[in-house]
Amino acid sequence: MICYVPPNDDPMSRCRIALPEQMLKKTVAWFRQIMGHPGKRLHETLQQRYYHPRLCCTINNLKCEYCQRHTLSGKGYGLLSEQEMRIAPWTEVAVDLIGPWKIKVNGMVVEFNALTCIYTASNLVELIRIDEKTSVHVTEKHTSAW
Repeated sequence: MICYVPPNDDPMSRCRIALPEQMLKKTVAWFRQIMGHPGKRLHETLQQRYYHPRLCCTINNLKCEYCQRHTLSGKGYGLLSEQEMRIAPWTEVAVDLIGPWKIKVNGMVVEFNALTCIYTASNLVELIRIDEKTSVHVTEKHTSAW
């Protein structure tokens, strides 16, 4: 791993991972997807941990079909509160139980319960089907999935 430290800075406090050219676009695209298309927070988050001379330019020039299709034109109606990004990944996951739910599959009614897990830093959601609502079973399902 190659680290970059800005000139005249303390290497222990400002050390960042230097991204090679072949990883730059893939890293930016991956973080944009994982963070849920975060806008300017993408640049702020990546700049804290990674370095490449064209990092900012690459972020600004990345054409995302999802963002372009769903971005509203004009001024918005209000401001959302800033979402705090966690430095250490996977430190907080929100979980809840849902169900019983009934759905129709091929003409048959199927009833199920599920565990919802949301990674709060990126809003990544996963639903895990559970057979029983006991702490042991739910813990086992959460551990095996996450």
